[in-house]
Amino acid sequence: MRRMIAGLAFALAACAQQLPYVAHAPVNDPNSVIQQVLMEQEQDRRPEFVDTQPEYVEYGKGTTGRYNGFGTTRSKHEVTRLYYRSIKESNLYQKRKHFIVQFRNAQDNLLATVVTDDGDAARRLIDAVATMQSRQATQ
Repeated sequence: MRRMIAGLAFALAACAQQLPYVAHAPVNDPNSVIQQVLMEQEQDRRPEFVDTQPEYVEYGKGTTGRYNGFGTTRSKHEVTRLYYRSIKESNLYQKRKHFIVQFRNAQDNLLATVVTDDGDAARRLIDAVATMQSRQATQ
């Protein structure tokens, strides 16, 4: 019985804690905030490029190629394109020293995840995306 309780306590401690956060004031330059937070992620999650547009943000590792052994190379463009209109909710989590922002659509599907060590940067990202969403609504 003690092992079961200890195991349950350990499992709960390993889970991420959701932090309640609602976007606040609009950001003056949301494009630069989005680019900065995405590029300041840890090395293994950092994209090679970030392109912000009025309708979406696109980021990724660029083009990767693979030689198939028959003299041809297959290339794949590995990018994430996040449309602001598709985002229904932005969730902020904390797990140890990391702050995790997850963007979900109306069907509760995960659209994108951004991980940063700075809680203020994670909150600024949510505010910047909310600013871009409000600009979409007024167009």
